[in-house]
Amino acid sequence: MRHRTLYHQSILAQLGVRIDMVKVDHEFSDSNGGILNATLFDSASETGILIIPGIWYPREAYYKLARDLSLKYKVAIYDQRGHAMSSGDFNLRGVVEDVAAVADQLRSLSHMFRLFVVGHSLGGYVAAIASTALPAGLVDGQVLLAPPLSLNSTARKVPDDLTVFKVYMAGLLKALTPKYRSPMVREYVSFWYPAFRKRPYLFALRANHPEQIVQEIQSSLDLSHFDNNISIPTLFLWAGNDRTLGITQGYPPDYHRFIHSVTSQNTRINEALIPGLCHQFNFDDRHKIMISADNDLAEDRIDDFIRNVGR
Repeated sequence: MRHRTLYHQSILAQLGVRIDMVKVDHEFSDSNGGILNATLFDSASETGILIIPGIWYPREAYYKLARDLSLKYKVAIYDQRGHAMSSGDFNLRGVVEDVAAVADQLRSLSHMFRLFVVGHSLGGYVAAIASTALPAGLVDGQVLLAPPLSLNSTARKVPDDLTVFKVYMAGLLKALTPKYRSPMVREYVSFWYPAFRKRPYLFALRANHPEQIVQEIQSSLDLSHFDNNISIPTLFLWAGNDRTLGITQGYPPDYHRFIHSVTSQNTRINEALIPGLCHQFNFDDRHKIMISADNDLAEDRIDDFIRNVGR
């Protein structure tokens, strides 16, 4: 495991993070007693942030976001079950139950006064569902970065016989379309398929049972089934993929209706749109490290949200 530790430390070093302030080999227990590998960013703050990655995304894809947030907060990121070196196989019920399990361990570990969840993509989807049944006082609020309203509609074209190669080819074709040609073309075209397999930050999901994953996605409920049961302060944060507010032109109608419905009926829920990349991978300023949730405004909105909760 030493090579894994050095791998994470090398990424953090490139980002200018003090290694002595980060623990890259922490282990949380999932809701079934399995191991979820995690990275902890320490600070003097009594407020913590738990970052939940999206599907396929490993924790190192969020190191830049964690680095920026750790200037003010304690931050933890874990690889979801069935991802990278975390144990178990991916299943929706498990990843939803893991939110409460990890949040409870993190609060006990760091003696936090307040804890917030930041879920990205699928991580936002499972955080929203988990928040409908969290023990009182466990989580003080959540920011959901570009969560899908429906996994089924979002992944409608996922092949039943899911393989890494098919994911690569689908991404390549998408990258070549005019709408996504920049900057995604660099993500898929700048290296060949064997390199894709070796890049853990591009495909962290272990598709040991692809038919099970596809079935889980196809049978999942959309978030409209849970909206009025969300009982903690929540911010839905969306962004365009072109560093503008371009998403307002292509805003999914179903999602727009859903957001309007929940924000008008549930005073704990708000929405914000910001320009820039919030979902796709992007390179850092040195074009060396691929990162996710890449938006300098994202941490500002998260910070504003945390400071205003409880006022």
